[in-house]
Amino acid sequence: MNKYVCRTAKIKVSEKQMSDFLYWYMICKCKGLKTFNIGLNNYTRKQNSGNYFDVMFEIDEETIPVFESSVEVKLKEPIEIKTT
Repeated sequence: MNKYVCRTAKIKVSEKQMSDFLYWYMICKCKGLKTFNIGLNNYTRKQNSGNYFDVMFEIDEETIPVFESSVEVKLKEPIEIKTT
Protein backbone atom coordinates (compact mmCIF):
# COMPACT_ATOMS: atom_id res chain seq x y z
CA MET A 1 0.00 0.00 0.00
CA ASN A 2 1.25 3.47 -0.88
CA LYS A 3 2.10 5.83 1.94
CA TYR A 4 1.72 9.42 0.78
CA VAL A 5 3.59 12.16 2.64
CA CYS A 6 3.48 15.93 2.27
CA ARG A 7 6.65 17.57 0.90
CA THR A 8 7.77 21.03 -0.21
CA ALA A 9 10.38 22.15 -2.73
CA LYS A 10 11.73 25.21 -4.50
CA ILE A 11 11.39 25.04 -8.27
CA LYS A 12 13.41 27.29 -10.57
CA VAL A 13 11.50 29.26 -13.19
CA SER A 14 13.08 27.62 -16.21
CA GLU A 15 11.64 25.53 -19.01
CA LYS A 16 13.75 22.49 -18.08
CA GLN A 17 13.07 22.35 -14.35
CA MET A 18 9.40 23.26 -14.64
CA SER A 19 8.77 20.64 -17.34
CA ASP A 20 10.81 18.01 -15.43
CA PHE A 21 8.82 18.78 -12.28
CA LEU A 22 5.45 18.45 -14.04
CA TYR A 23 6.49 15.26 -15.86
CA TRP A 24 7.73 13.50 -12.69
CA TYR A 25 4.78 14.84 -10.67
CA MET A 26 2.51 12.88 -13.04
CA ILE A 27 4.78 9.80 -13.32
CA CYS A 28 5.06 9.48 -9.52
CA LYS A 29 1.27 9.93 -9.16
CA CYS A 30 1.63 12.86 -6.78
CA LYS A 31 -1.45 14.59 -5.40
CA GLY A 32 -2.65 18.00 -4.28
CA LEU A 33 -0.26 20.50 -5.84
CA LYS A 34 -0.17 23.93 -4.16
CA THR A 35 2.07 26.71 -5.43
CA PHE A 36 3.34 29.75 -3.59
CA ASN A 37 4.94 32.43 -5.73
CA ILE A 38 6.72 35.66 -5.07
CA GLY A 39 4.59 37.73 -7.39
CA LEU A 40 5.54 35.86 -10.55
CA ASN A 41 2.36 37.11 -12.21
CA ASN A 42 3.64 40.71 -11.89
CA TYR A 43 6.53 40.13 -14.31
CA THR A 44 7.18 38.81 -17.80
CA ARG A 45 8.50 35.32 -18.44
CA LYS A 46 11.94 36.74 -19.23
CA GLN A 47 12.00 38.81 -16.02
CA ASN A 48 11.03 35.74 -13.97
CA SER A 49 13.76 33.58 -15.49
CA GLY A 50 16.03 32.32 -12.73
CA ASN A 51 13.58 33.05 -9.89
CA TYR A 52 12.15 30.27 -7.74
CA PHE A 53 8.69 29.43 -6.49
CA ASP A 54 7.60 27.09 -3.71
CA VAL A 55 5.43 24.02 -4.17
CA MET A 56 3.75 21.69 -1.70
CA PHE A 57 2.27 18.33 -2.65
CA GLU A 58 1.76 14.73 -1.56
CA ILE A 59 4.07 12.04 -2.88
CA ASP A 60 4.41 8.30 -2.35
CA GLU A 61 7.29 7.89 0.11
CA GLU A 62 8.89 5.17 -2.06
CA THR A 63 9.16 7.46 -5.11
CA ILE A 64 10.94 10.35 -3.34
CA PRO A 65 14.51 9.26 -4.31
CA VAL A 66 13.57 8.89 -8.00
CA PHE A 67 11.70 12.20 -7.99
CA GLU A 68 14.56 14.11 -6.33
CA SER A 69 17.23 12.78 -8.67
CA SER A 70 15.13 13.26 -11.81
CA VAL A 71 13.97 16.80 -11.05
CA GLU A 72 17.22 17.78 -9.29
CA VAL A 73 15.48 19.18 -6.20
CA LYS A 74 15.58 18.29 -2.53
CA LEU A 75 12.14 17.61 -1.08
CA LYS A 76 11.62 18.84 2.47
CA GLU A 77 9.00 18.26 5.11
CA PRO A 78 6.67 21.24 5.49
CA ILE A 79 7.10 23.51 8.48
CA GLU A 80 4.69 22.60 11.25
CA ILE A 81 3.11 25.58 12.96
CA LYS A 82 2.04 24.97 16.53
CA THR A 83 -0.20 27.32 18.41
CA THR A 84 -0.12 27.65 22.16
